[in-house]
Amino acid sequence: RLMPVPDDVELDVATAAAVQGLTAHYLVNDSFIVREGDWVVIHAAAGGTGQILVQMAKAKGARVIGTCSSEYKAEIARKR
Repeated sequence: RLMPVPDDVELDVATAAAVQGLTAHYLVNDSFIVREGDWVVIHAAAGGTGQILVQMAKAKGARVIGTCSSEYKAEIARKR
């Protein structure tokens, strides 16, 4: 299937977002099926894939522990 990309979104940005989203989806649904009450550790939680992973895991009812390299990045991760 093709994914439509709005005219105001660059193709490299759309591609990166799609790959990150598909990676996160695979990790929480196939690699390990995250369920309500699970504890999940997400490395680089402030990165592109990490931020999506945090949101997906929390949406499934998991408790999330995220790692990152600085306090600035920790604030980004906490907002997810």
